Amino acid sequence: VFQVHGVDGHGKTVIRKPLKRAELMQFFANLPACLIGMEACSSAHHWARRLIELGHTVKLMAQLADFSVLVHAEPAIFRANRTVPQWPGDH
Repeated sequence: VFQVHGVDGHGKTVIRKPLKRAELMQFFANLPACLIGMEACSSAHHWARRLIELGHTVKLMAQLADFSVLVHAEPAIFRANRTVPQWPGDH
């Protein structure tokens, strides 16, 4: 199961949803292009390539015990830390 946690430009949660592997691509195919932060794991490069094919920008981040965007982890961990991927210069 992947945990999707989406925020708007103000950092407000707009979606929090668990997705099964079979649902992941359809979910992102129905979204406008966006920045996706993903914890690096054994399949992260595969999923990043697939999401890039849909027009999204994907940023892989080092594994941390308290980070989850699209990862097999407890959703409350991410909500508690509010870690949002950003490119240098983004504020």
